[in-house]
Amino acid sequence: MKNIRDTGLFLVEKDGPEATARNFLENKVPREAFFSHYGVPSTSGFALAVVNSVARQFAAWLVASSAREEYSILERWQYLKREILADGAMADRDHGVLISAIILHPQIANMAALQSEIRGYAIGHPRLGDPRLHLNRWVHVQEAARSRFLNWLAKEWISFFFEQVLPKGSDPHGRKDFWLQYSHRVMNFSVVLNDDDFNRLWPQLVRHKADSWVCRTTETNVASAFILQFQGPEPLTVVEFSLKNNATRIFRSADFLRIVGSLFHRNLSRRELQSKVAIDTINHVPPQGWQPKAQQLLAGYGVRR
Repeated sequence: MKNIRDTGLFLVEKDGPEATARNFLENKVPREAFFSHYGVPSTSGFALAVVNSVARQFAAWLVASSAREEYSILERWQYLKREILADGAMADRDHGVLISAIILHPQIANMAALQSEIRGYAIGHPRLGDPRLHLNRWVHVQEAARSRFLNWLAKEWISFFFEQVLPKGSDPHGRKDFWLQYSHRVMNFSVVLNDDDFNRLWPQLVRHKADSWVCRTTETNVASAFILQFQGPEPLTVVEFSLKNNATRIFRSADFLRIVGSLFHRNLSRRELQSKVAIDTINHVPPQGWQPKAQQLLAGYGVRR
């Protein structure tokens, strides 16, 4: 108790945790060294109160101004990840407050490095993960933040499919740009790979932790596919294919799920992906003239850009 009596009176003051958290955040104080110096166990109530207060204060700092520069946010985030978040001591609720504040920052769309950092952190975190697979882990994250995060994932995988899965990355019909315009309406998605594409892209799937959810085709020599589920008056599912001569199928989501059961980590047949219960199709001919027709068709089902 010597250190507390001589130099650590703040430890017994009512606002001690908040003052200490403010000091941590502003001066990037090494947490373990600080607590060790004052003889405070890292698992004590005081130490845990400081950790949770740091999360709330960082969130308040972000919300206080939309003009925060990316480097300053990244600098504080890296400190938090290294000193505050590493051992999982933060309460789930305060962790959710922290993640929500970052994802919902008004300027994050223009902060590619920060967005990539948070995307990688959340996907790899045992208390978060992919919200499509672990929605229950995101209960303390605001719904608007979850939706925005899913939008990031949808954009990432739309680009991945049309750049990496299509033969030689060729997209002569401009399908990637077309579907990216609808990414904010995506409520779920999945990728279905044939054997050649699966084996070729395996290192990337592992790196992006997609090996736990990507689907496989059950037949040889068939196209890989991208499945997009959209919000609307009646939810729709769109199935795009990697190879020519495969018109895009549009399903009522309820019908499609009745056929396939799940969008994740299973085998799907060409017959399922091109089922006759589809309510419409999109043909990509002519290459530069199909988009207005497709846009009108989707709008007729309540899916708009």
